[in-house]
Amino acid sequence: MEAECNDTGRVKPLEYKQLIWGDLIYGTKAELQAIGLGIGMAFPGEPGGPKRLLNVLDPRGFSTKIDRDWDGIRYCASIPFPGRNHPDKPWVEVAPSLKKREGSWYDEFIGSPEALAAVGLVRVDQLPGQPGMRKVRVNIFPDGSVAGGAPTSNPRKARMPGAKSIERASKTTYSVTVSIPEDEHQKRSDADRKAELAYELRMQALRRPAPLIAGIEAEREAKRAAAAAKRRADGNILINKVLAEGVLYRMVNSADEYRKKMIDELRSRVRDVRDGDMLPGDNHGFSMGESVAAELDELLDQMIELIADAAVQFDAGRQKEIVRKANTAVAKGDTSFQRAMASLHDAIDAELVEGDAK
Repeated sequence: MEAECNDTGRVKPLEYKQLIWGDLIYGTKAELQAIGLGIGMAFPGEPGGPKRLLNVLDPRGFSTKIDRDWDGIRYCASIPFPGRNHPDKPWVEVAPSLKKREGSWYDEFIGSPEALAAVGLVRVDQLPGQPGMRKVRVNIFPDGSVAGGAPTSNPRKARMPGAKSIERASKTTYSVTVSIPEDEHQKRSDADRKAELAYELRMQALRRPAPLIAGIEAEREAKRAAAAAKRRADGNILINKVLAEGVLYRMVNSADEYRKKMIDELRSRVRDVRDGDMLPGDNHGFSMGESVAAELDELLDQMIELIADAAVQFDAGRQKEIVRKANTAVAKGDTSFQRAMASLHDAIDAELVEGDAK
């Protein structure tokens, strides 16, 4: 199988991304082996190789996973560095078959119907899909009453402290979110912001291992101070770089992920429209009337049901273009690094051509 070529007929260059958690490298087998990855080994999909994933150590001693890239031609090497995991909110087991995670607006519980009922969160007959209950989501007001099928006279009760929202999490479990008081929300939000800032500062302070591309470390070290000054002076480049890394990190890779993402975004947008008075900085004191807010809740349920069962189309070319643009934005933050990768690619090309000539 020949390597992928761009419009000029050149082999697509090696992509070497230095992300906050480690290195992510895209390239052909020859390119990856040229920097010390999987030397002398059969790669995924090759005769004698693993079907999907190859686990190796890179020349620096870090665990590396090599997988086929989505294009079926190149490979992707993921090299996470120790001590750089993002501090995500942990799930805590609070009872048999029941776990809990604290969010900024609510507490979320996931468990079997029996486990949820055993701790008094919900009754089994209140779960979505049960007789008389909605199919996708059931709201329970703080007073214990269940939101009916028709618009309620006071829908804001569904977002008051103690209100619950129930959805299916898997074939055998359900998710129950319980709204928390405003003061607790503010406390958690402040803690989250401090934790995120501390994580970013901690990662920035860590010395990165030398990249696998030979010959660029000295240049990279020499330009580190200048690059840092440029980032401080040009905030837009840094912001675009971080946003692009987020796009790559959160890339949707399946129809189910896409449906979930659309449902989550839909909930967020409808909440912003419905609760305008809760966001005075954005809406200047305006908000929707009670009747409109109630109808929005009903419409939201209908749209969620529609999206949950909707057919999904995938445009591989469009996703490829999104990845290309994100890579370009990331590259603008470290042009010397990209020049070094291009030089390495040219050297590999020259070796391949010389080998073919022989």
